[in-house]
Amino acid sequence: MTTVKDSRSTPPAQEDNQSSQPSPSSASLSLQDLWRFIEQIQVGGKSLKEWGWLANLYFRNEALYLVLNMPAHPPVPTDELVQQLRQAIEQHTGIANIRCQIRRAPPSNRTSTRTQAQQKVGTDSGSPSAAGRVVPVRRRPTRVSAPIQHWLAIASGKGGVGKTTVAVALAWYFRHHFQWQVGILDADLFGPSIPPLLQLNVNRVQAELHEGKPRLIPPQWADIPVMSLGFFIQEDQPVLWRGPVASGTVRQLVQDVAWQPLEALFIDLPPGTSDIPMTVAQSLPLTGVIIVSTPHPLAWADVRRAIAMFRHPALRVPILGIVENMAYFTPADHPDKRYFLFGEPRTKELAQQLEVPFLGSLPWIVAPAKEKPLSFTDMITHPAFLKPLAQIAQHLKEQLALLRTRKDTTTTDSSQASAESSSENQT
Repeated sequence: MTTVKDSRSTPPAQEDNQSSQPSPSSASLSLQDLWRFIEQIQVGGKSLKEWGWLANLYFRNEALYLVLNMPAHPPVPTDELVQQLRQAIEQHTGIANIRCQIRRAPPSNRTSTRTQAQQKVGTDSGSPSAAGRVVPVRRRPTRVSAPIQHWLAIASGKGGVGKTTVAVALAWYFRHHFQWQVGILDADLFGPSIPPLLQLNVNRVQAELHEGKPRLIPPQWADIPVMSLGFFIQEDQPVLWRGPVASGTVRQLVQDVAWQPLEALFIDLPPGTSDIPMTVAQSLPLTGVIIVSTPHPLAWADVRRAIAMFRHPALRVPILGIVENMAYFTPADHPDKRYFLFGEPRTKELAQQLEVPFLGSLPWIVAPAKEKPLSFTDMITHPAFLKPLAQIAQHLKEQLALLRTRKDTTTTDSSQASAESSSENQT
């Protein structure tokens, strides 16, 4: 990838562990407004929308970043393109610090043998074959009792990074601060930790009849419906299932549950990048995925694998961003103190390398040794945790709005193309 910088801007300063905010000059503009304006900028006789080059945009360190997917030999010189974009954006918005990240598409006749092998069709299972191929799977429509607008997966390349904590904390914030109707689905079948985390001691899940078929009524926590396999098994009972059974169970936890209309369903996926998390992800109509990591460099290789898995043609799930969990330790009785157990957080740099949004960092809040441990609710409402959680939730909300704008644009383009094709056929 080639990075082209605005000639009048300076390199980013050392970034802190907090998520950056939009620049003051762009405070009155949303990302959706910027997206709509930028895609209409004319370069080389066509709009950026017609070229199909605009892939992403975001703010970081007071700079506006544009991610452009361009061919190896574009019809417009790169320097000329960047200059035109910079002038048009600055004139319209007043934003002067603009940086373009150019991603070059490889020539079609140079596809590697390994890439060709990965694209071959094998079995219908959608799982990796002995040859290392991953088979694209046609997702079946997921039948639910009520409409669900956003299917948000929370994933990690490995266990133990606090994926469940992030999933539940985000669901709680969206419900009680954005007033969204949300639900929580514990799809981590092999380690369903949401019931003990929330202290939901459910002996029997109630059911209701719908068209002659029973539907489970999800237990409630903090005015949020929650469904987990943990409600149906003993705490120390192992789950010895393979991919097809696991994905079928997840579909049951979605289809056989009396969900109410939801604006978002937060889904705690199994950790890792093996057959199980991939098959579970394929069984759900995911809107996007949030990747959770710790600041330790050893966790970054797993983050790279997780993102590669969701970007693979077998899944093609949009990456909504990375959350850095346990970025630092803060004593509950000294909220102004920060102790960086893993060194200075640098996950934001990793997000920039992988070209995905960095949503923010969460601390590890611990009560004094002689006091009673903090409950989950006490932790997420602690000021030292609540403030960065609010920033992460706001950035996630912005990414969802931007994703919706992209989909609306694609739908409009497809409709116009169909109408033009129909008109030509009639002629």
